[in-house]
Amino acid sequence: MRAERLTGIGDARLMLIGPERLFYAGLLGRPGVRNLGGIAIYVASAGQIVVRAGGGPDRVGSCAVVPAYMPHVISAEARDILALKIEPETVDPCGLPGFIRQVLTVPDTAGIVDAPDVVARVRAAHSALAARAGSACPPAHAFDRSFFGAAIPSRPMDWRIRAVVRAAPSDVSAFPSAEACAVSVDLSVSRFLHLFRDQTGVSFRNWRAWKRARISLAHVNRNPNLAHLALDVGYPDQTHFSRSIRNIFGLRPRDIVAGSRRLDIRLTDGILPPGLAPAGASALR
Repeated sequence: MRAERLTGIGDARLMLIGPERLFYAGLLGRPGVRNLGGIAIYVASAGQIVVRAGGGPDRVGSCAVVPAYMPHVISAEARDILALKIEPETVDPCGLPGFIRQVLTVPDTAGIVDAPDVVARVRAAHSALAARAGSACPPAHAFDRSFFGAAIPSRPMDWRIRAVVRAAPSDVSAFPSAEACAVSVDLSVSRFLHLFRDQTGVSFRNWRAWKRARISLAHVNRNPNLAHLALDVGYPDQTHFSRSIRNIFGLRPRDIVAGSRRLDIRLTDGILPPGLAPAGASALR
C-alpha cells in the first residue's frame, strides 16, 4: 500500500510528558540514527514500520521495542507514528510486560516484535486520549494501565540515587552536575558516579544528556527561539543544543519544531519549573 493512501492519526496529534513516561502521537519525519535514553515502544498508526536496531537487519511489522541507549533507525509507511518511552531507571526490569522484557533480556531481538494485542491497546488508548481534550499526562501507574494493561512495578533503588533521579525534572533549568548531586546526598563524586551506574544501569553523563534533551520536548509547539530554549534547558549555546538533539532524536531541533505546530502537549504537574512551563500546555493540577 502506498504511504500517501494510508490513514494515520490525522488531527489527533498529541504528546504526554511525565517524569517517568512519555507518549507521542504525531509526525515521524525522516529521522536519522536515534539514541534515546528511554525504552522505546513504537506502534504503526497505520500500515507498517521498519526498524533497524543496534546494527541488526531491517525488520518490518506493526510494533517494535528498542532498549534505552541503543542506536536505531525507524521509518513508517504512514506519515505518523505512535511512540512510548519508559524511563528505565524507574521500572523493575522483571516487572515489565513480556514483549518488552524479552527484548531487554536478548538485545539481538530488538526491533519488530509480534504483539498484535499491544498494537490494538496502544491505538485504543490514543483514541481515548484524543477524545478527552485538555486532559493531562496521567501518573505512571495510570499510564501503564492504559497502554499495557497493568502498572509496572518501580525499580528498587538506593535512596540517595532515587533522590537525584526524582529531582531531575524540576531542576532542569540549572541541571545539576555530578559534583552537585554528590554533595546533595553526602557522597564523594567517585562513589556517587559508581553508585549511580550500579543502580540505574547507565552512566550519569548519558542519563543527564537524555533528561536535558527530553525536557526540551515540552516547548516544541510554541515556536521557540532555539537559542533561548538552549540556554533555558541548560545547554551552553545553540550549537551544543542542536548537536545533542540531533544525536538523540535523529532530527534537527528546527525540524522537530516544524513538525510540532499542531501538537497538543500535556504535562504532569511539576515536570517543569514554573518559569519554564509553556503557556497553554495542559497540566495536571
